[in-house]
Amino acid sequence: MRLDNRYRIHPFALGGSLGLVFFLILFGTNSIRPENIAWLLLPDNQDAIQHFVGWEFFRYEPWHFPFGLITNYGYPVPTSIVYTDSIPILALLFKCLSPWLPENFQYFGLWFVLCFFLQGVFAWALSTCITKDNLIKACITLFFLMSPIMLNRMIEHQALVAHWVILAAFWLYIRPYQSNSNQLWLALNTLTVLIHAYLSVIVLTIWAAFMWKQIVIDSLMNRYQAMKWVLITIATLWIAAWVCGYFVVPLFHIMNAGGYILNAMNLLAPFMPSSGAFIIPDNWSRFIPPFQPQYIEQGDEGFNYLGIGILLLCAVCLYTIYRHPLTKKTITSYLPLLSVCTLLVIYSLSNNLYIGQHLLFSYALPEKAEAITNMFRASGRLFWPAYYFLMITIFFTLNTRVKKPLFTSLLIGALVLQAADLSTKMMALHKRLAITTPTENVSMWKNVKGHYSRIVFIPAIRRPDRHIKHFSDFIHYAAKHNMSVNIGYFARQSHQENVKATKISTLEVLHGNLSEDTLYVIPNPDLAFILKAHLGTKDTITSIGKNTVLYRTPIRTNASVITKKKPCWRQSLIRSHKSLPGLKYSLYFAARLTI
Repeated sequence: MRLDNRYRIHPFALGGSLGLVFFLILFGTNSIRPENIAWLLLPDNQDAIQHFVGWEFFRYEPWHFPFGLITNYGYPVPTSIVYTDSIPILALLFKCLSPWLPENFQYFGLWFVLCFFLQGVFAWALSTCITKDNLIKACITLFFLMSPIMLNRMIEHQALVAHWVILAAFWLYIRPYQSNSNQLWLALNTLTVLIHAYLSVIVLTIWAAFMWKQIVIDSLMNRYQAMKWVLITIATLWIAAWVCGYFVVPLFHIMNAGGYILNAMNLLAPFMPSSGAFIIPDNWSRFIPPFQPQYIEQGDEGFNYLGIGILLLCAVCLYTIYRHPLTKKTITSYLPLLSVCTLLVIYSLSNNLYIGQHLLFSYALPEKAEAITNMFRASGRLFWPAYYFLMITIFFTLNTRVKKPLFTSLLIGALVLQAADLSTKMMALHKRLAITTPTENVSMWKNVKGHYSRIVFIPAIRRPDRHIKHFSDFIHYAAKHNMSVNIGYFARQSHQENVKATKISTLEVLHGNLSEDTLYVIPNPDLAFILKAHLGTKDTITSIGKNTVLYRTPIRTNASVITKKKPCWRQSLIRSHKSLPGLKYSLYFAARLTI
């Protein structure tokens, strides 16, 4: 693959400008406004709430070490901005600026702008390695900006919109080796680990292919130099990961997550759209009907639809390769990259290969491999390098084998088809990001401020976002008022430790020893009924939203007070349990209803 090496840095700003204009035209400016948090707090989007609330908890509590540590969210078991997916590098930056920021502040819209700008920059850089024609460069850049797998992450996983780091890695691989190549790789790897772990794994695999190429194929680096840069990179990444909080959660809990097969890619995913992000149900294609995967998670994490425009160009590319095969030199030069992409594709498919809802075949994995598959369970994401490598290969092949006027016409036609194919979904994204009306129920909290420093949910429920009504309102209020919450929604967590800690609060309620600084929230009405019989004269039981709340210090509240009912057989049964073991058994029985 012979590339045009006569490129400069400054023209790449054209690609960045194209990315910026593309974002502003398509998605507007509502999401960019830092004070507009409404689009992040919609109750049907728990991932966005997790990211934003994680930032709020981190912002309002004191600095700790490691710097990314969060102590109030999931208290007393600490977590970090890494496991709330709050884009650690931005969270650290804006916490330093917090005293000068408005009360309601979000940086995720600004993050989108930066990602689209840099996606344009590195897409233009890659196109410069392919052609000198600016029109062709613009068309190639627009294809990368219109990437369905990037757009799909804008609603649920904001950190994963940073696909520009993948394009940057490809650019560093393709461009000729220079004296600053190793420094740039080190900077990119360090930056990526401060954005998201999955992106870091992807960039590291492309870097491994680059090192292979420089040592074995091009002989531009000896083994001593390679070992030096490998050790420097490992040390730098370890420090960066430590500082932002990767090691806060014990490795055992990270490797015990599960879900590798559920989150894998379906074999139909590149050619037919699946559901994509759960939040917006509109189909990703106007022309190709969606397929139904075996597991619903495959439609989200395994989403890898190429788009009808790229599929058309892929067909033309295969025909030209059939007529004029790639040279041995080209294949050799890109063998390392092809090899690591192939390995990642195999991983992304998992050990159960599905085509639609039909199991094609499966194979057993070594027992030790489960540590890796549980750690990186969203395996469908690891198809992304192959996805972009395929696009680069298509553009390069057609540019070298098709006459320029025909290639330009093909690109423009395919680009129009791609835009038409994805238009329904892109309009749905536009409407979603344009939301400015808050959905939070503020009135139920107006008399609570200043009285409490903790919110304790009984029992400690895994994935409370799915099982507790108005959970997002509770944690958002707690974050803004520097209160601690004993449970939360995290990418990885020590759930067993949360359960142990909550048992102490449960015994407090059983003995009538409610802490005056704590609101006790009981989502299960049966459990609330049991606890009601053991409250003292100073204790009050009310309902906030759909949840029962206990507290020691009486407060004025607009929440409706639960009126006492006539004794029934359940109440008589509970009162007959004079001994603590009997009470514990009743509590355990009711608590199991919500776990």
